[in-house]
Amino acid sequence: MAALPSSLRQKISFTFSKLGAARYFSHHDIMRHFERGLRRAGLEVNHTRGFNPHPRMVFPHPLPLGVASECEEIEVEFAVRYSHQELFERLQPELLPCITLTDLKELKAVKKGRVVSSCTYRIDNFPDPALLAAANRSLLEAEEIFVQRGHAQKRREVEIRRFIEGSEACGSSITVRLSHLLDGAGRVDEIGQYLAGKLAIDWHNLDFTKIAMDFNRK
Repeated sequence: MAALPSSLRQKISFTFSKLGAARYFSHHDIMRHFERGLRRAGLEVNHTRGFNPHPRMVFPHPLPLGVASECEEIEVEFAVRYSHQELFERLQPELLPCITLTDLKELKAVKKGRVVSSCTYRIDNFPDPALLAAANRSLLEAEEIFVQRGHAQKRREVEIRRFIEGSEACGSSITVRLSHLLDGAGRVDEIGQYLAGKLAIDWHNLDFTKIAMDFNRK
């Protein structure tokens, strides 16, 4: 079925897990992987205009390197309509085993994408549950927490306590919910570094996984 390359007929949000080795894939790696997967699956994707057109797809909240996810999403615009079953059955075989489609849903066929309001993460591999509970209380009781962001001459100080909506320690893990505001957002690696500093451990030994993502309702 032929379709106009600039026509938007269907917009789908695919939810997928990004686990194991995939946590070390960069955002650009994931983007290219989906682009190739969609092409190999023979799905007719809507493209940008211009000299070098690209598939119209958006990641509402790209992950930093080293963070896994149970709930990543990618929004894809299609030039023709497909059934949800056909999309799943044609795309999943073209993806790596460490990237698994878990759900898909229909979005309004408009160009504007959704805006993330908050994300929830789980941080695993803390060595002492009792000390972790105390460190979590310190995190919640702090009025301000300052970190350095950026590189070299562009480094700046950022107050991150205002992004923490809540956190809970359970055994050797902690779950933390971080908000996304107009002037910035919380980063789970900074929370891990803060807690690791309180526990005098190397934060690089911690495992970070996104487990939920919420969107602004409009």
